[in-house]
Amino acid sequence: MVVVVDLDGCKGINDTYGHQIGDAFLIHLTRLLEQTVEPLGFAARVGGDEFFLLLQNQTPDHGISLDTLIHHADQAMYHIKYNGKNGYRIHDTLYSVQRPSEGGTR
Repeated sequence: MVVVVDLDGCKGINDTYGHQIGDAFLIHLTRLLEQTVEPLGFAARVGGDEFFLLLQNQTPDHGISLDTLIHHADQAMYHIKYNGKNGYRIHDTLYSVQRPSEGGTR
């Protein structure tokens, strides 16, 4: 299972407190995510304010590559971003469809 975490508002931290504090915040968050998922997989900051969590053995193997899982996770994330943010969406690889949005405010 791949989870994409995309933060909004990090630019405000940089603008208000400076880039050094913004970077320290992102490093701290990365460490928290790593500690949280460590028994199940790993976390990585992939750029800016975006993180991937790879959780192993959480779903049946449907022969899906990691690249495909990341692609589906990105699609779900962009759906939420364009529909109001502050939500989540699950891509069901078994049926190769996205479940209706369980989040988002628009």
